[in-house]
Amino acid sequence: MDTDAQTILSDIRNISARAIAFLAEHDILPSPDNYSVAFSYIEGRSLDLVQSMRQLLKNGKRLTDLDLCSIDCNRPSMPQQVCHTSVNQELQAVVETLLNNINEAGEGMSRFGEALQTNLGSLQDVPPPVALHIIAASMLASTRTIMAQNAVLQSRLQTTLAETVSLRDQLDQRRQDALLDPLTGLFNRRALNDHTAETLSESSNQSVCIIIVDIDHFKKINDNYGHLVGDVYIQNVAAIIKSNIRVEQTAYRFGGEEFVVLAPGATRDIAIKTGEKIRKALSKMRLRRNSENTDLLPISASIGIAELIPGESGAQLFARADHALYNAKHRGRNCTVVDLPRVAGGTPNFSDITSRP
Repeated sequence: MDTDAQTILSDIRNISARAIAFLAEHDILPSPDNYSVAFSYIEGRSLDLVQSMRQLLKNGKRLTDLDLCSIDCNRPSMPQQVCHTSVNQELQAVVETLLNNINEAGEGMSRFGEALQTNLGSLQDVPPPVALHIIAASMLASTRTIMAQNAVLQSRLQTTLAETVSLRDQLDQRRQDALLDPLTGLFNRRALNDHTAETLSESSNQSVCIIIVDIDHFKKINDNYGHLVGDVYIQNVAAIIKSNIRVEQTAYRFGGEEFVVLAPGATRDIAIKTGEKIRKALSKMRLRRNSENTDLLPISASIGIAELIPGESGAQLFARADHALYNAKHRGRNCTVVDLPRVAGGTPNFSDITSRP
């Protein structure tokens, strides 16, 4: 099995295990329908599904089979793999062409050998000088034939190689596109899952932090100006976040108006500085509608931060940062809240480390 196939299989196994664990955590029967919803939620490709699930979890409601059923009923039924299917079909056609060319080459060499064997067998009783002349002429004719066949084969193989390289590039591009948010160009939820898993597997004893940024009262922006202007806000927020993080840190659009920064090697203090830098930059962001010569509403952001506790999973780290964000919202918004270390089994401990402007 090639490396790409192993990677895909490993991703599927990882998502599957996390989906089953998610259902077990909420005491939900892992029926095919429930498993499908949980798998899609963990995978993170459907932003609508992720947002619906997160809304249920944020409200503190215990998930039930009916909740998953309601989410499942609202999912688009058409598979979102048409592009991948098309490329896979093209790749299969190229492989079949390559195999046919190889078979033709083998058959040509086989016929060449059979011709030599037949000529040698039929010349056993012919005088040596005559036999040598006949053999040389036969070999020359057979060699010319096989050379012509090989020239055609080489041309076909070069064409097939070019098609294979093109398809490989298409697959690489589509694999990359699948990890990007089309509106902002930032990495998406799926990439966050992948990168977090990679970071934790390589982190050993180094610190890792998660920073979650959520725009305050973003619904007011959409209500006042419409979703197209809301998209412009999102794009500008993404640009500000990206320009205010360190080189080793990566920004993601988690969905809607929520963003995440993965900070490998960062201590809690470094993450706080980064979070505050982002929060202050966003509070200064101003957009203007030139057609009406008016300034649009300013924004603020609430931020939750958590530092990796040795032995915890990426999901647990994210959940603590998300809980810190939840506390930032309840403390009045436009602030940064950090999840502090706690005694095992103890209650969560939070600190509001900013004063509002």
